Amino acid sequence: MRRIAFVLADVISVDSFLQEQIVEICKTDAEVWTLCNKADESSIKPTEKCKLKPIRIAREINLYRDIMAISRLVFILLFKTRPQVLVASTPKGGLLGIISATLAGVKRRIYHVRGIRYETTSGLKKLLLIYCERTACWLAHEVVSNSFSMRERLIDDNVVKASKIHVIGHGSAKGVDLLRFCPDKIKLEQVNYIRTSLGIPSSSIILGFAGRLTRDKGIDEAVRTFVELVEEGYDIHLLVMGSRELGDSPSKDTLEALNTHPKIHCVGHITDTHNYYAAFDIMLFPSYREGLPNALLEASAMKLPVVAFKATGTVDVIVHGVSGTLVTVGDFVKFKRAVREYLNNSSLREMHGLAGRKHVIDRFDQKVVIDNWVKYITGERIATDCQESAEGASIDYAKSA
Repeated sequence: MRRIAFVLADVISVDSFLQEQIVEICKTDAEVWTLCNKADESSIKPTEKCKLKPIRIAREINLYRDIMAISRLVFILLFKTRPQVLVASTPKGGLLGIISATLAGVKRRIYHVRGIRYETTSGLKKLLLIYCERTACWLAHEVVSNSFSMRERLIDDNVVKASKIHVIGHGSAKGVDLLRFCPDKIKLEQVNYIRTSLGIPSSSIILGFAGRLTRDKGIDEAVRTFVELVEEGYDIHLLVMGSRELGDSPSKDTLEALNTHPKIHCVGHITDTHNYYAAFDIMLFPSYREGLPNALLEASAMKLPVVAFKATGTVDVIVHGVSGTLVTVGDFVKFKRAVREYLNNSSLREMHGLAGRKHVIDRFDQKVVIDNWVKYITGERIATDCQESAEGASIDYAKSA
């Protein structure tokens, strides 16, 4: 029986990004081990072929804890899991996982790049993060990017050679469940309940935000846009899905608005996001960096028009002028103008929303995405060089020997 190991920094990433992959791989002749922080708290149920092993990995750089994590990982890989394939992802889990797999002599090491953290840093920290990415890419046998635009960025920054980094299908690690995220299947009563429970009149337009409440996710721009449009007289509310994190906190003005503005509704981390997307009218996504954002896949599947920054990863999901509006990263004036245009034009909202769902159906159907990943990881077929750019079609595949 083949043994496959996944290494990530935290259990939230496992449940959010890998659950579907792991479940499907376990249906093959492979045994899967998942190594991460608090693995025993995962929503994935352990079986004879699906093993979960907790391993302490610090999110930030901590030399002592990182060395201890590598030592522990090497021991587990050598004497417990003994995988033929190891897939490591998330910035910290990816680096430590690939280093450990190299020391343990794992025969096939895959580094899955889900995002480029150094994009929103500067100075010494940026140089250190670039070095870490280069190290992980160098030690891995194969590097997989979550999107074409991120692949191009990593190549342009001399982090990895073009011949070594690939994109599976059109990108994404899980795609989107088109049955769950389908507005036609959401009951109107559920949408009305959300509006009523939050005190939002049926006549008001809801601007939506989904993501971590941090600066690099654009919460400052989303809140400022909303506040200024309210001051212009628009009958709108802002519905915010997502939790706060330590570090990269929003500005004081944003925090004050989130806590006190009567038309801003923060609902925290939500599991039934499809119901809340159904309540949105416009999706705000001024994120400064992405790998390939699941939130945009879900929002587009729910026929929502999107206003977003033209950031890495985002450009792979939103087609400017077709399924949404993209503006230069950090250009607040154009961002607000694009939101205002949607507020003034319901026909444009509907047209872009319909196009967004079609785009997602064509490229990011979860069944197809997961099937491609399972075949790639289990060795049924391997990725060859990318044939098209960030806005192109899928990567070619070649049968493995």
